[in-house]
Amino acid sequence: MIDKKKTKALMVASAVLLGLLGVGASFLPQELLSYFDVTVKGNSVLLVKVLGGLYVGYALLNWMARSNIIGAIYSRPVAIGNFAHFLMAGIAMIKYLINSSAATPLVVLALLNSLFAVWFGYLLFASGKSCS
Repeated sequence: MIDKKKTKALMVASAVLLGLLGVGASFLPQELLSYFDVTVKGNSVLLVKVLGGLYVGYALLNWMARSNIIGAIYSRPVAIGNFAHFLMAGIAMIKYLINSSAATPLVVLALLNSLFAVWFGYLLFASGKSCS
């Protein structure tokens, strides 16, 4: 059985995280690139701004879906999209961290992405027999 309060907490938490990342990437792309030692050029700044827009879009989607039961048959596309995003981002960050020494914010982001991937994965694959 999926608890509506737990899915609401998940959706609000993911919306806040993605919103903060999206606004930060949209308005501070040069600073983010400099922090991670990436050469600041027109194309890289554009890519970070587009990524920021993507994150703001996901944040808005999660915020608008916060009152729905997420998982099983209800709002399954929202859960699958979030699961895929957080899983792929988490794996990419962990792989990067294994092969390099990285700053603490990236470790925190990798852990948060992994946590959200597990949480959305649970809703999709472990809890879904009944939503009645």
